[in-house]
Amino acid sequence: MPSARPTLSGYLIDPAAVTIRAVEFNPTHFHRTLRRLIGCDDMERIHLDDAHVAYCDSRRTTEPVTGLWTFPARGSRPPIAGRAVIVGNNGASTPGLPLRFFAATISVYRPVIIPDAVALARLAELDAADQCGAFRRQVRIDGFQLEVERHRLLTVDDDV
Repeated sequence: MPSARPTLSGYLIDPAAVTIRAVEFNPTHFHRTLRRLIGCDDMERIHLDDAHVAYCDSRRTTEPVTGLWTFPARGSRPPIAGRAVIVGNNGASTPGLPLRFFAATISVYRPVIIPDAVALARLAELDAADQCGAFRRQVRIDGFQLEVERHRLLTVDDDV
């Protein structure tokens, strides 16, 4: 009877989708699988704490950013941009803390663009019976404001 393949597990963070989910992969193809999950060519390893590291895109600060995330740690650390995979440190086959711990602890920040719309004129009243008194306005976008929203990660259960 063939023996079961050894596997490693980790947690994939996607700040653009505000999700975290468990992932498993074969240690033989460790770096190739991580690059595929993250969506990058070159990776960087970031120590989160004594038991965990995160692999992320090494070019994450030179390309467009759709989301950032932070993990509370000793000392000050800048936010991490883009997708990442958290794994156990020092050859551990699984992360030392559960998925829900990371979901509750990691903060995600996403940019939000808010258009500055200027109403130019009320164009036409719509039929009140059909549209509940709605009307149309002609608007012009006069500019944009950029804000940052903070979120907690949602866990994704692939069994659902």
